Amino acid sequence: MNSGIKGLELHNAQEEGFEVAAAADFHRDGFCVVTNALVGQDLVRMQAASDAVVREMMALDPMHVGNRGSHRYSFGPGGSFTGHQMHRIEWAQLLVDNEACRKVMTEIWGSRDYVCKGGGGDFVLPGCPNIQPLHEDMGNALRDPSGRMTHRDLPPPACTCNFLMCDVNWENGPIRQVRALSG
Repeated sequence: MNSGIKGLELHNAQEEGFEVAAAADFHRDGFCVVTNALVGQDLVRMQAASDAVVREMMALDPMHVGNRGSHRYSFGPGGSFTGHQMHRIEWAQLLVDNEACRKVMTEIWGSRDYVCKGGGGDFVLPGCPNIQPLHEDMGNALRDPSGRMTHRDLPPPACTCNFLMCDVNWENGPIRQVRALSG
């Protein structure tokens, strides 16, 4: 896989201790990439569940207007047709209660005492006329009247775990491009 970031380390969830190096990358770069967190029948089951929700949403939007722009959709809040998917057993069992995700999150936070805020997702249909630029979902929640500090100067208050439901290739590309962070 060519992620566009030279030297980006991929951490295999099937290897012992992967979570330590993944968390170190997260603390250094603000993100990490874990492979094989969802495999075999669990992956097949989650793909089928995702496909079912996509079909439901497409039945509500035959013109592909989208809720994030033309051909762009979110399973979560903020203009979604469906809201979070935590009422679906596959989201709860396979994504939120995912062993690899749990290991990485425990290592990042230094404890199993963290909270799951939701469970949604995004997808884009073929024919989408543009890309969604990398953005922040929380905005700048820190109000520094001097303008010298933003929330980016502090440890992150939240993390997002993204699970790809299809192979990344030259036709569908990466979910997002992240610039390489310097030193």
